Amino acid sequence: MTRKNVNVLLVFMGVFVGLVAFQNCGSKNFSMKTSTIQSVDDVVDETDTDTDTDTDIDDDIYTEPGTDVSFSGCKSFQELSGNVLTVPARTSAGVCFYLRLMTARGADASGSRGEVIAPDVIARAHTRTDEATKNHPYVLGEYTIDSLKLLGMRNVALSSSFTDPQASMYIDNFFLLEQHTSVGTDRLWAYGTVDAEPDDGNKKIMVNNVSVQDFYPFAVDGTATVTAIDLTGAIPANLGMKLRFRGLDCGGSATASDVFLVFH
Repeated sequence: MTRKNVNVLLVFMGVFVGLVAFQNCGSKNFSMKTSTIQSVDDVVDETDTDTDTDTDIDDDIYTEPGTDVSFSGCKSFQELSGNVLTVPARTSAGVCFYLRLMTARGADASGSRGEVIAPDVIARAHTRTDEATKNHPYVLGEYTIDSLKLLGMRNVALSSSFTDPQASMYIDNFFLLEQHTSVGTDRLWAYGTVDAEPDDGNKKIMVNNVSVQDFYPFAVDGTATVTAIDLTGAIPANLGMKLRFRGLDCGGSATASDVFLVFH
């Protein structure tokens, strides 16, 4: 495993900030029955005594997959939906929340399911020869939260299972998140295999001509399996933001696990 960690705060207008890349070719299905709510306001709970109002985003949000990620304080899980999310503070009732960002898919040839490409993203082309589109990855899944705010302290993680942070999470080839906050800051960062990055030019994944400086690889090439990734430092309490998630495939073959955003 290699790791590149470049901590740069990118400020630019009209682009979200954001995220995540890594490559893998396994498959798992973590399906189970859950209750679904349209709004967190539907959940009545005790008032949290934690009044943490720190809205600073960590300069370095990197943590090893699975490090300090535990859902042990969750006594129940509620599914969120929609594009405007206000998440209550953590309470003694132990209600945790999750949002499905992506659905698992088995391995098959890239583009065989009619996937669209991401014209705003430039990554490495894997066995693709069409000069016009080869560096634009296929979109395997995406979700945009137009408004996200935590009303109090919560830990936040990407996980392939909303009940088990140690479950395997994988994709061929990478995840991308873009973030724009209410205080005007933007950020791009990524987790993945080195061969998701272009092998010519500036060797950076580009989004709307802005390079993804914060890229955290889990393998040089081939495939990689990771567990839950902590995002608490990137999503602090009381800071409004827009967040966009995409699972992207560079070509050749495509596969992905379920991916959830878990507030615990």
